[in-house]
Amino acid sequence: MKKIVFLIFLLPLFIFGQVGIGTTAPNAALQIQSSNQVTPTNTDGILIHKVDTFPGTNPGANQDDMLVYLTTAVNFVSINYSEKFHYWENTAGRWMPITSIEKINDLLDGKPDVDGTNDGSSIFLRISAGENDDSSHNKNIGIDYEALRDVIGADVNNPEDNNNNNVAIGYQSLRLNTSGRQNIGIGSFTLDANT
Repeated sequence: MKKIVFLIFLLPLFIFGQVGIGTTAPNAALQIQSSNQVTPTNTDGILIHKVDTFPGTNPGANQDDMLVYLTTAVNFVSINYSEKFHYWENTAGRWMPITSIEKINDLLDGKPDVDGTNDGSSIFLRISAGENDDSSHNKNIGIDYEALRDVIGADVNNPEDNNNNNVAIGYQSLRLNTSGRQNIGIGSFTLDANT
């Protein structure tokens, strides 16, 4: 009987208490303390669950924001995923990558011409902007859905060649421009049919 009374007495501590790992005085619901904050060891840290692929059954609302580390690049439900941290976003119904954005082509809807020469590449932001660009250093800028969508490309070293130095900012701005150069379209549908 004494054991039962003792357990009942301790029960509120477990229900309302804070949990400390590496500390006896946690400052939050869960606090994990390193062995030494100034000179940590190579084992101070948290290992998140590693998975080679995502579960066959999607998590649910109770697992919203659940974190895993994907160890291999996989194509899962027709989406390409790379090796990195991912979290479950229940409203989107899919795994979302945690990524750092360091350049435009790290964005899902952004792309620059990238070939390592850094000599005048174009910049496109939003879905289908510059979709048909040939990455030949046209020095075009297209920002918004389908801006400069049909831009094909040209050699900027040949002044007779067209389709360079265009700026399109706005929904479908300069969308059909295939051979025009040195155009500026700002606003939705500006110079949309300009070719």
